Amino acid sequence: MDKGWCYFSRSKCTKKLQRTVSYFTCVSCNNTTAVGVLRYRVEVSVAADTDEGLFVAFNGSMRKLHNIRAYETGHLLVRSSIIHLVSDLMSNVFKPYAGE
Repeated sequence: MDKGWCYFSRSKCTKKLQRTVSYFTCVSCNNTTAVGVLRYRVEVSVAADTDEGLFVAFNGSMRKLHNIRAYETGHLLVRSSIIHLVSDLMSNVFKPYAGE
């Protein structure tokens, strides 16, 4: 999670907000009064045999995966660690592939 697991975006779009000293600015429309919301951006590394790939899951996919909004996850992380959250998520959702 070198690049983090979330970002702030404008509530009306998914564009990342640029932080300044006293406000957030929407980069795409240059709105300096933008209201920000926390959205997921999670990099998932997948490896099998000799191949590997990096996938980026954004807000919609992550919400479908575990049904928790990004800001709710942020509140959980205050009380818990990211390691426990990811561990619980992965053990409950993904089962090892047994093959045929």
